[in-house]
Amino acid sequence: MHRTAEDAVRRKAFRSRAGQAMVESVIAILAITFAFLCAAEFSDLLRAKLLMRHAAARAARCRAVGMNRYMAEKSARVAMIPASGRRLFPAAGDVGLENVSAAYAARIGDAVPAVLRAPAWSPEAAVELWRIPAYLESRDESYARGVLDYELWDATRIDAGGPVSASPRIRATVGQTRPRITGASALFGAPAADGGGIALSASAEIENHALLYMEDAGL
Repeated sequence: MHRTAEDAVRRKAFRSRAGQAMVESVIAILAITFAFLCAAEFSDLLRAKLLMRHAAARAARCRAVGMNRYMAEKSARVAMIPASGRRLFPAAGDVGLENVSAAYAARIGDAVPAVLRAPAWSPEAAVELWRIPAYLESRDESYARGVLDYELWDATRIDAGGPVSASPRIRATVGQTRPRITGASALFGAPAADGGGIALSASAEIENHALLYMEDAGL
């Protein structure tokens, strides 16, 4: 009888310790998962911030050599491709050469097969890269979005500066609303005005040489 009572006490203590260990394990797993997600979000936002600085520098450079605002905006968007999310157009698996005009393909000639043969890239990535010059050549937004379009391009704000004749320096700013991953994302940037993400921005400034190159109306 005494042994049975002791066994019952031991079993109860064991179940208590097992339950406590399970609760502690769940708490630890949740904490580690949250920390991992925070680290992933911080890395994503840091990468986006660096690319924004690069994109702003590209936009400022375009304006500084006399190109117009639209060309500067396109250059900034291209620079932001690695941080622009999923490609909307062309869809995955639909980036063949038949989607690019024959006239453009003829003009760049052997560059297309050379790019497609690059061993380090998949054919899809190679053709996508080949589309970038066609995108930069676009005369209007409707044609441009028919060449390349990305998920976060609409969430990317580009200010390519004022008239090139107004200042000895050109300043461009690129901003983007990044999607949230965790509630801790507010630690890494200001919440967007609509609360749907984190608003980041970066600027770059360069000496203005536009008047030495061409008129402001140029490409």
